[in-house]
Amino acid sequence: MGLRILSAHSMLASNMDASDFLIEEYKSRVHEMRELMAEARKLELYCAGAVAAIYSWFAAVNLENTVAWYIPLLVPVLGLIRSWAFYVRVRQISEYIRDIESHFLSKVEQPQGWENDYAKIRAHGLTPSGLLFWAVLVLVCLVVPYVLTG
Repeated sequence: MGLRILSAHSMLASNMDASDFLIEEYKSRVHEMRELMAEARKLELYCAGAVAAIYSWFAAVNLENTVAWYIPLLVPVLGLIRSWAFYVRVRQISEYIRDIESHFLSKVEQPQGWENDYAKIRAHGLTPSGLLFWAVLVLVCLVVPYVLTG
């Protein structure tokens, strides 16, 4: 994930004023947020594929150790932890973007920028579809061993 990082030093070196710096910061953080969300979607895809591949391999080798069939449960658990880390970082970026929006739009009537407006209705936590995905994958990892090993 390539991040564009601006610093006060680079701002001074280019004779950039504070407003230009904040605009560039805004662009950079929006870019970072988009990349984090894309990574979260890839993580879901890779975890689902990993679980399917592991169960396929277990079935192909006729694995009889019933405890081993629960090992794939680690994949969605670790994926959920990583997804939560993505969410925490996106929330941090979102708060920073709200500060920038407030700086530029404090004297403007509605709207006050997307992040400020969206913060009023946003749920706290992963999106419902994200939670549903991880819940279903964990459930699959609990049911499949039970069904296949009797």
